[in-house]
Amino acid sequence: MQKNELRDAISGAIRRGCNVKLLGDSLTAGSGSSDSDLSGRVIYPPFRRQRGRRCWASLLRDHLAGKYGCSVDSVGCYGITSGEMMEHLDTLYHPATDRVVFCMIGANNKKQPDGMVQLAKDLDNLCQKVTADGNLLILMTPNPVTVANDAKENRFFPQSEVASVIRAAAQRWAAQVFFIDHFARFHLQCLSNLHKQIQTRRSITKLQRGYVAFRNANPICKFLLREPRRITVAPDHCGHKRLSQLVLIIFLFHSSQIQCPFTKSTYYCSSFDYQ
Repeated sequence: MQKNELRDAISGAIRRGCNVKLLGDSLTAGSGSSDSDLSGRVIYPPFRRQRGRRCWASLLRDHLAGKYGCSVDSVGCYGITSGEMMEHLDTLYHPATDRVVFCMIGANNKKQPDGMVQLAKDLDNLCQKVTADGNLLILMTPNPVTVANDAKENRFFPQSEVASVIRAAAQRWAAQVFFIDHFARFHLQCLSNLHKQIQTRRSITKLQRGYVAFRNANPICKFLLREPRRITVAPDHCGHKRLSQLVLIIFLFHSSQIQCPFTKSTYYCSSFDYQ
């Protein structure tokens, strides 16, 4: 299928209220969001579903459920690699019911010497499995991390290499799989503002104060579902590593520009350390 045909198929399924599955690691699990509570229903031991409602996956779930009547199940498992995801795929993914599948995996593969080879293999197997089942798959890259994060001793690869492997898999499966490139989108829209905005603790504190309005609909809300509208949410995801949650909420629920109604200022997200 052409990209527009894939988009229409995914959008149509969601608008009809299909079951949606979110696969991934800690970013999808919502670890680090301000109300994170990983004590929900068991995914598989020791992992449980997120009960908090302020991470990107929960916000997306509430949006798709409220607007289209979708049943959205996020089964992100913190710390897992693509290999672990595929090992447990029969538990995580149910082909008879999961009509649309979003997958953002691979950030933990950079901690393995053969992590990128394994990631490429696992993504191909996932694409093969989901598409052969007649379901719709969306691959997504994670957002960038800091230079310090990439330089940690247990990193064999930078985050950019993770994104490159996912991007290559999406190109191999371009006729059957939709692709959202958070990593590239961040660099295109935000990198020039990296050291100008949201670098101080003061700026972060301002963002924590209340509701943040997101404009210019995101890849899912705009490009997939064609919802040219404004959404207001209150994420207040700040702290050690999980400003990635804020980055992904911005990507999913509008643009890289954030307006804080208390200060009337516009801030831009930087790359944040999330591991």
